Amino acid sequence: MQTEIQNSEKVIFEEKQMNIDKYIEEMKRIQEGIINYLDYETNIEERYQNIQDMFDDFRILENRYKLKSLLYLLLKISNNHYRDHDFFSKIERLFIFFKDEMKQYFSNSELFHIFKSNKRILLFLFEEKIMLMDEHIIKKIIQPRNSKYVQNDYLEYFTPEIKPFLNYNFTNSFCFSYGNAGKLKRVLQDHFYENRKIGENEGFLYEIIRNDSIEDFIIYVNKNMYPLNSFIEHSIYETNSFLLKREHTTLIEYAVFFGSTQIFNYLRKNGVELTSSLCEYVIHGRSAEIINLLEENHIKLPLNRNKTDYFEYLLKESIKCHHIEVSNYILNNYLQNSTSLNTLTHGLKYYNFYFIQNNADVETLFFNLCKYDYYLPLVDILKEMDIDLNKTI
Repeated sequence: MQTEIQNSEKVIFEEKQMNIDKYIEEMKRIQEGIINYLDYETNIEERYQNIQDMFDDFRILENRYKLKSLLYLLLKISNNHYRDHDFFSKIERLFIFFKDEMKQYFSNSELFHIFKSNKRILLFLFEEKIMLMDEHIIKKIIQPRNSKYVQNDYLEYFTPEIKPFLNYNFTNSFCFSYGNAGKLKRVLQDHFYENRKIGENEGFLYEIIRNDSIEDFIIYVNKNMYPLNSFIEHSIYETNSFLLKREHTTLIEYAVFFGSTQIFNYLRKNGVELTSSLCEYVIHGRSAEIINLLEENHIKLPLNRNKTDYFEYLLKESIKCHHIEVSNYILNNYLQNSTSLNTLTHGLKYYNFYFIQNNADVETLFFNLCKYDYYLPLVDILKEMDIDLNKTI
C-alpha cells in the first residue's frame, strides 16, 4: 500500500513538473529575446516586436504573477548585465509597453519592493508616474537598518523627489539625521539631471575608459601625471550593483569591467599588476580577448580558495549577469569534472532560466521557489503535493 501511495505521488509530481517546465520554457524564451534585443544593434525593431509577440503568445500581461516574474527578470538583467550605450533606453521601452498593467496590478510599495536595488529603474518609474515618491519609501530609505540606501547615495540621487517632503514635522517624525537632512539641502551639482539618467560615474576619465578611447586616455594620464594604479573616485550617479558593492576599484579593474581592451592592454604593458580580482571584473565585461589574456598570464587564484570553489564562484557571477556565453565557457573549460555543481539556486535567484533545471527534489525546489518569489510554480506544487511547511532546509 505504501508503495502505491509513493508511486501515485510520483506521478502527480511529474505532472506538476510538466506545468513548471512549461513556465520555465516560456520565461527562458522571453529571457533570450530580451538579451538579444539588448545586445545587438541590428534589426532592433524586429527584435522588439518578437518580444511583444511572446508577451501576447504567453499572455504575460493578463496575469499579475506572470508579469511579476517578468519584472524580476528585467530587474536582474538591469542590475548585472553588460550595458551598451543605449542599454537603459531599451529597458525603458520595454517598461513603457506594460506600464498600465504595472499600475493596475501592483501598489506603490510593491513596486518599490521589487525594484529597490536599482535606483536607475526607480528614477524611470518616478518620471513616468508608474510610481510616486511617498513617505513609506522615504522611511525605508532613511531607516538606519537600511543604511545600504544611504551608502549607495539614494538620498542625493533622489533629492528632487524627496525635497517636497522636507519640512520640520516630516524630518522629525521620520528621524532624519542632521547629516541626511543636510544632504538634501545642498545645491544640485552641474548636469545633475543628465548624469543621474546616464547612471554611471560622471568623471571624464571614467567616460574615456568606458568608451575604450585609448588616445584620449593616454593624453589625459600623461597631461595630468595621473598614477596608473589609482582608484576610481566615488560618484553618487553610479548604479552598477557590482561596483557599488566594491569599496575600491582600480583603473584596470574598471577597464576590465567595461571590456575596454585597448586601455586594459595599455595599463598592463605599463606595469599595472594583474591581480586575481580581475577575474571577477572580466565576468561582467565579458571580453573574450581579456579573458584569454588573463589566462595566458596565469593569474593566481585568491589564497583562501581552491580552484574548483573559485570557478564555481565565477560561474555564479556569470549566471547573475545573464552572460550565457561566459557561463558556458567556464563550465566547458574549468568545471567539467565538478561534482558539487548546482546551478538551480543561482538560476532561480537571478531569474536566469537557462540554468533552472527542474530536476531537484521537491522540497529543495519548493524552498527556493518560496525564497525567490515564484508564485505560479509554487501554486502548482502546493495544489497536489504534501509539503511540510515547517521543515527547515
